Amino acid sequence: MMLRLPTSISVRLLDQSGLPLHERDVLIAINILQRGAYYYGNLVGLTDPSGVATVRGDEIDARYRSDCKVFPMDYRLELIECDSMIEVVILSPKEINDALVALDAVAIAEPQLRAQYLRARNREFDPALLRLEGDSVSGDALDCSLTSRHRNSSEQDLRSKRP
Repeated sequence: MMLRLPTSISVRLLDQSGLPLHERDVLIAINILQRGAYYYGNLVGLTDPSGVATVRGDEIDARYRSDCKVFPMDYRLELIECDSMIEVVILSPKEINDALVALDAVAIAEPQLRAQYLRARNREFDPALLRLEGDSVSGDALDCSLTSRHRNSSEQDLRSKRP
């Protein structure tokens, strides 16, 4: 099957009991796969106060086309040639740091993109990944949920003191 981006992608955060996690500024990303492996990734965005992040499918497509012009050796396929599956993820603090380093190396990076990474509160949450395939990806709108755990401050303090 070929990838057909939905008209919109909305991601809601849930806690481990399945209840909505009303947390803002958690950065959500989308990964597009080719032959089951990562091919391209971009941001859905920061969650709003209700714990939801949304992006339009045509916005992901436009970002991809822009990235193709900047990095023609990295992106040679049309998105429609990619797998009909995507991954929706809560980025880890390391992934956010790596992205910031990469943005620093690219002089043409948009300031608003960097601002999203800097504003992200992802270090307060467990990373998560949801893989969606086939009919659940294609269509008018994709609404999905990611389950994560808010790390309380005492847990973070203990982790930061470990060698």
